[in-house]
Amino acid sequence: MAKPNMHVIVVMGDGDSMAIGGNHLIHAARRNIGVTALILNNNIYGMTGGQCSPTTPAGSFSMTTPLGQMEQSFDCVELCTAAKANYVARGTILTPCHTQYGRKNKYKTPVDMYKMLKKDVIDIERYEKLSDADKAKKV
Repeated sequence: MAKPNMHVIVVMGDGDSMAIGGNHLIHAARRNIGVTALILNNNIYGMTGGQCSPTTPAGSFSMTTPLGQMEQSFDCVELCTAAKANYVARGTILTPCHTQYGRKNKYKTPVDMYKMLKKDVIDIERYEKLSDADKAKKV
């Protein structure tokens, strides 16, 4: 903020943005302070042991949810939109974590994970036409 001519780009994971730094992200979005946040979401704390993250889908398994995630996951886009960020978008940067998330959720290979992503990731126009129950199964 001391150098308003600089364009600040922050690259973070789902854990950084939705948990550890969630409060910072919400207030940056709310204040529209000119920060571009790129959130790479792999649905797990992949680099620190495979713990459940705030974006781990309900029913998914991790080191800290051996019986399955019982809580609803955060939707990064909906959270930033609710905070009134002036621009929010979801891109197609795929950052799956086969080692921690894939193996715990019965994706034997990275190829299996990408097949799941190909099946479950749809465009926003199709997504908006789905029932709430079907939306829970898609990205």
